[in-house]
Amino acid sequence: MFKEICKRLFCRRTLIFAMFVIIPLVIICAWAFRGVESLPFDSLSLTLQTGNFKYDIKCVETDDGAYFFLPSCTQQSILSVECSKDIRLSIGETEYKNGDKLSLPPNETVITAKTEQEQREITLMYSQNVGSVFITTESGSTQKIHSDKNYRESGYAIIVDGDGDVDYSGALDYIKTRGNATWGAEKKPYQIRLSSSSGILGLPKGEKWVLLANVTDNSNIRNKMIYDAAAQAGISYSPKSEFANLYINGEYRGLYLVSQKVEVGTDRVAIADLEEATQAINPLSLDLYKTKNSTSSSGISYKCYDIKNNPDDISGGYLFTLELDDRYALESCGFVTRLGQSVVVKGPEYISEEQVLYLSDFVAQFEDALCAEGGKNPVTGKHYSEYIDMDSWAMKYLFEEFFQNFDCGITSQYFYKMPDSEGGRIYAGPVWDFDLSCGSY
Repeated sequence: MFKEICKRLFCRRTLIFAMFVIIPLVIICAWAFRGVESLPFDSLSLTLQTGNFKYDIKCVETDDGAYFFLPSCTQQSILSVECSKDIRLSIGETEYKNGDKLSLPPNETVITAKTEQEQREITLMYSQNVGSVFITTESGSTQKIHSDKNYRESGYAIIVDGDGDVDYSGALDYIKTRGNATWGAEKKPYQIRLSSSSGILGLPKGEKWVLLANVTDNSNIRNKMIYDAAAQAGISYSPKSEFANLYINGEYRGLYLVSQKVEVGTDRVAIADLEEATQAINPLSLDLYKTKNSTSSSGISYKCYDIKNNPDDISGGYLFTLELDDRYALESCGFVTRLGQSVVVKGPEYISEEQVLYLSDFVAQFEDALCAEGGKNPVTGKHYSEYIDMDSWAMKYLFEEFFQNFDCGITSQYFYKMPDSEGGRIYAGPVWDFDLSCGSY
């Protein structure tokens, strides 16, 4: 009986304690800390106005805190606040609300965001002497281009140099992701095409540009350093590049290397444009012709477009690269030599059957000469040195070895063939893809 009475008293006291102590305490704590997770940083941005353009830069929240990553042109620009109505920003004693112009004192590094329940500091990170690329996609999202490497989305681009001068402001034909091993990284590389040929960041005019993420190079300098060194060493058509901060749909993506794309063209790989000559004598746009896979009479498998008409001279120019077998399988144009080397043709981008058969046979003749006793092709009688430019091959090889390029002889190895009217030889170059070099692997 006594035991039963004690149990009832204990339960009753526990219930009373819970009702009048624990539950009120939980409610008070929940009220006190309700702003920690509710402060809407995703609605907080700064509008940057330089000249005639405006661009929103979103607040970035990480595990380490909240940040605004501001471009080099900030000091020459007008900043205004974009936020929900319940947030106020303050610098010292000065408070700003949505739509107010923001006055940043020199070297100011902290701005405070406030609601009625909470205030948190936002760190200001400034870039200096580096250009900026601002991109807005048509959908306002990167979901599609990040999930499919071949998906292209149009948009709008503003490109500003390190001094704040606008180099380009206009339509973007497309932005797409690119790369092989680096494509799966969170910081993705991109390719963009401007609606008109433009010189940006002090670089020669062009429409297509590559935005290299340098994700495997923590120093970010290897590609830039080696491209510049290659140009100084005399390796033809070495890509020119400049660093820039990248913003997509207001989100800061990081420091990128804006580089010329390795392609046939003026101020790029300036060889005879066989694709242009082929397009001139065909009624349809070359990309509308069907692709074709086949094997030549000499046993070389190849991929091409079923284009009917060819120029009289198809001896060049050609731009191609050695590639890994699994990557070759994803490409539209190329061939596999009799020795098993996968070759991807980059120019013409839409190569005809007659053209790919010509190029693959020329490379096969070179292989046969290279492997023959005495270095002479047993059929043509030509020495292997008659097929290639020895100086460019020697320089390219020494360059790859000196900088310890991991991809040397494996992937991203470019070559170009001149037309017969210009010697007809295969040249080694340009250099490309040196993020895994100089001991970074």
